[in-house]
Amino acid sequence: MDQPFTNPDRTRYYGLREGDICKNAFGHFPELVEVVSIASSDNNRVYVRKVGTDEVFDHVAEWLTIVKKVDE
Repeated sequence: MDQPFTNPDRTRYYGLREGDICKNAFGHFPELVEVVSIASSDNNRVYVRKVGTDEVFDHVAEWLTIVKKVDE
């Protein structure tokens, strides 16, 4: 069974990993988001949820700035 890609070395998906807390680099939304999964077929797509909610949506990885890394 294939394991999901978690980007252990932060070499793809613009350095994002599941669990990272991010913000939109262009200020398109003020809320912080948490990376919940990485799209397997698109190196620039992640799924995030707004912190404090269950709302999950896809987002362009390149447009996110990491506020807190999951491994910090």
